[in-house]
Amino acid sequence: MPGESSDLLSRDRKSGLFYMGVSGNQLGNFDVVYDPINQDQISAGRLAYRNDRAYFDTWTSFPARAARNGAPPPVTSFSLDNFRIEAAIENDLTMKAVTRATLKLPENSGPAVALNISRNMRITSASIDGQPVEVFDSESLRASLIFSVDDRRVLLVSESELDPSKPHEVEIHHEGAVIQRAGDGVYYVASRGTWYPRVGLEMAKYDLTFRYPKTLVLVASGSLVDERTEGNWRITHRQADSPIRLAGFNLGDFQSSSIRQNGYRIDVYANRSLEKALTPPPQPIPLPTVPRRRRRPGVPEAIDQTATSVTIPLTPDPGARVQQLTKSVADALEFMTAEFGPAPLRNLSITPIPGRFGQGFPGLIYLSTLAYLNPDQRPTGVRDHAEETFFSELLETHEIAHQWWGNLVVPASYHDTWLIEALANYSALLLLEKNKGSKAMDNVLEEYKRHLLTKDDNGRRPESAGPITWGYRLESSLASAWQTVTYEKGTWIIHMLRRRMGDERFFSFLHDICERYRFNSISTEQFRELAQQHMPPKSPDSALKGFFENWVYGTGIPAVKLSYAMQGLKLTGALLQSDVDDDFSAFVPLEVQTGREKTVYWLTTGSDPVPFSITLKAPPTKVSLLAADCLIVSSK
Repeated sequence: MPGESSDLLSRDRKSGLFYMGVSGNQLGNFDVVYDPINQDQISAGRLAYRNDRAYFDTWTSFPARAARNGAPPPVTSFSLDNFRIEAAIENDLTMKAVTRATLKLPENSGPAVALNISRNMRITSASIDGQPVEVFDSESLRASLIFSVDDRRVLLVSESELDPSKPHEVEIHHEGAVIQRAGDGVYYVASRGTWYPRVGLEMAKYDLTFRYPKTLVLVASGSLVDERTEGNWRITHRQADSPIRLAGFNLGDFQSSSIRQNGYRIDVYANRSLEKALTPPPQPIPLPTVPRRRRRPGVPEAIDQTATSVTIPLTPDPGARVQQLTKSVADALEFMTAEFGPAPLRNLSITPIPGRFGQGFPGLIYLSTLAYLNPDQRPTGVRDHAEETFFSELLETHEIAHQWWGNLVVPASYHDTWLIEALANYSALLLLEKNKGSKAMDNVLEEYKRHLLTKDDNGRRPESAGPITWGYRLESSLASAWQTVTYEKGTWIIHMLRRRMGDERFFSFLHDICERYRFNSISTEQFRELAQQHMPPKSPDSALKGFFENWVYGTGIPAVKLSYAMQGLKLTGALLQSDVDDDFSAFVPLEVQTGREKTVYWLTTGSDPVPFSITLKAPPTKVSLLAADCLIVSSK
């Protein structure tokens, strides 16, 4: 059963986990769960499939009555700190590791401790305070989906009760294959965040030691303490200078470029070879035609033949942009440090990974190999303008921004993960705007808007799958909307806040977040409350409650029609919205130009025409809605 192992986590039988599997005539089989550890203690939904992939479709999820009335949850989270990990990577790339950490228990904890670890890893033994404990490893797809755990959920069960008033020492031995070969001497770390056992994404200290084949290079989170060679093995020891959310590593046959700038050390690593998936087939290259010489007696005919083509491999250079990336990373660090304050770690390593994605770990960035290639050497499918901007301009800066958004300031729950991704993405757009101008940013935002407005075969827009605060729940058997809503709508939300605040207040707001929530979590409501403090005086909806109710906690992209007329120097008109629910209301920017002067007025929309009246100093030369500054469709 999905809940039977989790029920061991609390000794209080009145506040333990409740799970009920129900078989209904109309709804089929579905699940109801009460889990006191979760932020939303009560949830209901069912297992479903789309394209041969399993999902848990959450129908409803909400806090219990006691939590809604302000009572603290009966069970708080476990936490691990002071990680000391010794890992050995064998020649066949299998890993054997020992993880030691300090365990802190909640007050009502039972005899078990819940951990997450990669499905590619297996815990072989464990102990708490030197005493062996039972490892309960019940592989359950249903439980993993219900509790939104992508990896293996494991319990360490002690024979006796653990004293929650003092810390305990945990030692876990685990092994498995978390590294794969991508061909031609390129490697892929598949389990980047859960190659070692963790409780969650809590801040912790890390001390990491790796032993691996000396022919390879290993890069990990933290500063290099020591590196040496023993026979056929290299040993690397790293420590994080400050608490971090998680520790990652990368492995490969790397070349590198390093610089020091403003107190930071930047190392950019690149593969020496290209992964097999990106290696193009050899191409015939035509040669210049040479007139055939007249055959002479006694000379074989073959000598007089002239070749018309030769086949040679055209392998893109996997390190073509190393120097360019090094400069780009340095520029991004300088820009973001000036705007957001110091990053959590002073060492930043950029490393390649096969695929079309990136990830920003503390002090370590995984960057798609495509970002290392010159644009004309990338596969034809990723050569349009949007893809070129993504791989050449945005991907690395987005991941660098995660040093602040995600590693310095962390989300309070899955409801708030959108903040981290949206702020990181918008930070990348801010640097694009600085380097290439506002038009470059507008083009990306317009592309995002187009994606959000595109309808699927059922006539649904991705944005209609649910509010952005639903997080992982936006990915279900009914829709695949998490990425589009989180990254693209989230970026628009941040952009609209910027336009409401003005640049000076907006950049002060970003710096304030990093200062107030340094090494701490932030919720969506805390974000709104801080944003409220940076709004211009006498702004409409200055508390931003209407803004968040519509754009963050609701769904919908309105089409807005503007009608207006002049009566002397008075501009009168109305705004009428459509394509959204009747209770949707937004503030949209109306720009009025008189001569060279442009003034922006924020006006409200509604399902019925909303009139407005503005007294001007001179007749306007142009009146228009600024659709580029707001997530709306300007309707004619």
